[in-house]
Amino acid sequence: TSNDNRLYQLGFTPPSLKLLTDARRVSSVGACRERVVVAAGQPEVGYSDHIQQLGSGTLQPLEGLGEHPGFTPELDERCRMAYTWVDRGTKSLDFELRVWEPEKGSARTLYRAQPGDGPLVNPDWGPDGEVVVVRQAPDRTAQEHGAGRPPALIIVRPDGRTSEVAVEGNVVGLASGKQWIALMDDPQGTVFIDRTGSRQAVLGAWYPLTWSPDGEHLLVHDAGTRRALGTPYARHRDRAG
Repeated sequence: TSNDNRLYQLGFTPPSLKLLTDARRVSSVGACRERVVVAAGQPEVGYSDHIQQLGSGTLQPLEGLGEHPGFTPELDERCRMAYTWVDRGTKSLDFELRVWEPEKGSARTLYRAQPGDGPLVNPDWGPDGEVVVVRQAPDRTAQEHGAGRPPALIIVRPDGRTSEVAVEGNVVGLASGKQWIALMDDPQGTVFIDRTGSRQAVLGAWYPLTWSPDGEHLLVHDAGTRRALGTPYARHRDRAG
């Protein structure tokens, strides 16, 4: 169950599985060459997701953040971390997309949702320092009161400029590649979309996990058991197979 999720290291040659920490309630993980970062809600942080890094078999606060709540950390090749945060000081519980940089030891806000907007989920790094995040649809109560904007991909470029690409369906995650952004649409599968929203393709029955470092090859797992791994290939420039 989610209360028992722990952090493991998976090896492929030879196949191996190594427990990295006894801490439980690990909900997500991100990594770069120098560090492994998780969102975890173990008893020490009050059973709510906090951003922490692995060190000497335990989970520890990141430099400059302390015990910092947050969700779905994703690290780039420079070990910069994108994650989402909820402003619990507001009645509408507004979400923010934030970035932590190890050389600065502090976090800054890249994008803040408006009151009534749906959650920001699963940020990822794109080409040249771009950050992409899913803004989900507002809940039913917000919609009934005319609040909240439609679901969209939020793309924040390194110079701070922000653009939105409208999305449909139940998008619950994404993986950002060099040319395509792969969306996890439950239950449709993987939806490939370019950064303008003008081209789309669908790979049914598979969900996206992550792109290769060059952003060219996508790792997916099957939607049924989530135990089989695969790599889709292009049959046509506007279709996936």
